[in-house]
Amino acid sequence: MDRYVNWIMRFRDYSDDNPVVLEGSVIGHFVYLEDTEKIAPGNYDVLKQIFTDDRKALRKIEEAVNKIKIIKSTAKSLNNGNKDEIAPYVKILVEVKNDEGVFLRNLTSFLCNMVNNFKSEFPALPWINTGFNILHGGERDDTLATFCTKMMNVQENLEKMLLKESVNDPKTNSRKILGSCFALLQTIENETGLTFLEIGWDQSTMILTEAAGGYNGCVSDIFRSLEKTS
Repeated sequence: MDRYVNWIMRFRDYSDDNPVVLEGSVIGHFVYLEDTEKIAPGNYDVLKQIFTDDRKALRKIEEAVNKIKIIKSTAKSLNNGNKDEIAPYVKILVEVKNDEGVFLRNLTSFLCNMVNNFKSEFPALPWINTGFNILHGGERDDTLATFCTKMMNVQENLEKMLLKESVNDPKTNSRKILGSCFALLQTIENETGLTFLEIGWDQSTMILTEAAGGYNGCVSDIFRSLEKTS
């Protein structure tokens, strides 16, 4: 069965028969599940039910659950242990002024899907630096044809989303958003080593990253570097 059709059929059981929700996008469905507290960080039983016949999706969900458990365990250990100890995980909250919330949540979901797709489709490629260079006019060669096509599709889809959200000049702003996103990710990667990356929502756009082994810098150093990209 087509994954999208399967999602729609099974999501109906958790939509409270709300016609507005049912007719919305998949991103809107996820926002609804979060707002109604049917899913939460580390609590994805509803998603497991929806994807009960999709082994690949179930594996991804379980991986996310395990990573979140590690993050919570690490944070708890840090709070109970040595105050000078540096946690291997860094949580960055990106706040946007004058935002009503719904648009930012939809944009966050879009960027989350984009990151997950790039990670799974280009595991052997330094996709953050490659994407940054392409968005900022770097040289392209034939070996990057597939990646360039993917990047173009991402920008086109973001442009459509911005148009739907009535954002002025969606073509220009889609490029600005992607450029800023990749610049931010590149800075984080340079500062932490970026062995782990997730984008999610925690009252604002949230970026979770794990510092590579041997990284002994302070979180404040990361934020000082990020200020230069903003």
